[in-house]
Amino acid sequence: DYRGFRTQSEGNVVSGNVISDVYSAGVYNYYVNNFQATSNKINFRLRTAYTCYGIYAYRGNGDKGVKINNNTIENQNLTTGMYGVYMYYINGNNTMPVEVKNNKIDRININADRDFIGFYINRDNFVNVTGNTVSNIVTRAIRTYRNNTAFYVYYSNDVNLKKNVANSLESLGGTAWGVRTYRANRMYIEDNIINKLVTGRTSGGVNAGAVFYYTKKGSFINNVVSNSSGGRIYGLSIEGLSDSITVAHNTIATTSDANNIYTYAFFGGENYDFVNNIAYNTGKPLRAGTNHDIIYSNIS
Repeated sequence: DYRGFRTQSEGNVVSGNVISDVYSAGVYNYYVNNFQATSNKINFRLRTAYTCYGIYAYRGNGDKGVKINNNTIENQNLTTGMYGVYMYYINGNNTMPVEVKNNKIDRININADRDFIGFYINRDNFVNVTGNTVSNIVTRAIRTYRNNTAFYVYYSNDVNLKKNVANSLESLGGTAWGVRTYRANRMYIEDNIINKLVTGRTSGGVNAGAVFYYTKKGSFINNVVSNSSGGRIYGLSIEGLSDSITVAHNTIATTSDANNIYTYAFFGGENYDFVNNIAYNTGKPLRAGTNHDIIYSNIS
């Protein structure tokens, strides 16, 4: 549904469909308020637009409820970039948050120098991202700035990212991220499993279980990050002028088959609580010339 600021739609429901041979977007909402996209199965063409979207939502009010639940995108071979769920300026409120729940993105192969993002929360407010799975994603990028990312929260506020799974994300030439936040406020990452992020060690590939970047107030609690490998590995990295973040009761298991490993890293910011976290190594003995910091901080 394509509308405009003065002709917005209200309450569209797309539910229980098999949407096949998609070129650009399986479900497309542009200035649609309080929409629901639930229990759909979305399949793409081999050759799609430059970037394809499972569910695309651009500007919408969710005061009566936006739901993106129980959708499936799986077993796709693409020659373009892909966003599973893309939301831009979709706004809930304190009593009626946007709900993104129990969606599954599995077995995606991107045979091109393009990005993959499973869930992109872009300038949205009051969003609950719960019980989703992103698994078995392979991107064949050749440039290091290309990303294979399960969850990316960008310039958004009041986001709860809980009980999700990111499993087996492989970026052959670029970077791999479990959860990435950029300039988010009140960002809560809790009870998630992030397993097996893989990048090329010889190419200097970077992967990170979770990154807070310039994030104001939030938490990283009771998460498990494990079995990653690559050129440079971060279990958790908090960067920029982030502020007031609680890191508690997490387990991060790293492999030493990397050039540089930072299990818990703090690159700037202030007012952090670090409580009852576990770190251990599951890989080979450290090689000569490698670096492994269990807790790294450059905060004075």
